[in-house]
Amino acid sequence: MLILLNSYMRITRSAAPSWKHHYLIMIGVKPEAQGKGVGKALMQHLFQTIKDDHESQGIALDTEKEENVGLYRKLGFTLREQTKIDDVPVYCMVYQKNH
Repeated sequence: MLILLNSYMRITRSAAPSWKHHYLIMIGVKPEAQGKGVGKALMQHLFQTIKDDHESQGIALDTEKEENVGLYRKLGFTLREQTKIDDVPVYCMVYQKNH
C-alpha cells in the first residue's frame, strides 16, 4: 500500500502547479446529502479562502472519478494531467484565480 501511495504522491506532486496554491486533499458529501448544495458551499468557502490569501494563486486537486472532472470544470478548474497508477485513473486539476 505504501508503494502505491508513494507513486500517487510522486505523480500528483509533479502535476501540481509551480505557483503558490492550496491543495484540496479530500472533499466528500454523503450520498443522501448530495444535490442539496453542500459540496458547492464547501467549495465556495475554499474559493473565498484563496481570494483572501493574497499569496495563493489558486487550488490544485486530484480525483480518481471521471465524473468529478465535469463537476470541477463547471467550477473553473482545468485538467492539468490525466494518468493511471496501476489500474486507478488519476485526474490532476487546477484552478487559477484571477488577479
